[in-house]
Amino acid sequence: MKALFLDVDGVLNSEAWFVKQRRLKGRVDACEVDPEPVMRILNIVEATGAKIVLSSSWRNQPDLVEYLRSTGLPIHDMTPEVNAGFERHMDIIAWLDDNEDVKRFAIVDDDIDAGDHQRLRSSFVKTDARYGLRGEHARKLIDILGVKGD
Repeated sequence: MKALFLDVDGVLNSEAWFVKQRRLKGRVDACEVDPEPVMRILNIVEATGAKIVLSSSWRNQPDLVEYLRSTGLPIHDMTPEVNAGFERHMDIIAWLDDNEDVKRFAIVDDDIDAGDHQRLRSSFVKTDARYGLRGEHARKLIDILGVKGD
């Protein structure tokens, strides 16, 4: 199995997205995501065969998880909350320890803490909260995960 650990804020939405929404709608809904990064994630899943594991704090709010699913994101699982959500890398390690069938994994997050462990660093792709998930990040994630059948 391949796993893609997915954050939301700063990955699927961004400061640029909020500015655009304010301009178009006259308001910002912090519980929405930008369809472009969602499409990039769907393309990554299609290209690699990876399963999405939600590592975002959104995982603690069922209505937000359901919203993400309604965008087409096939959320396979969610990381546990090991240390009250303060050290995301610990949540990811705990999930990996409970899922020994994972052959490859990648982490996408705007917070460096998500990859702040020797076991995770080479699988970590950091986004910038100002812009969210971009094409360059998607290419790195596919490189880490490998194409289907790898």
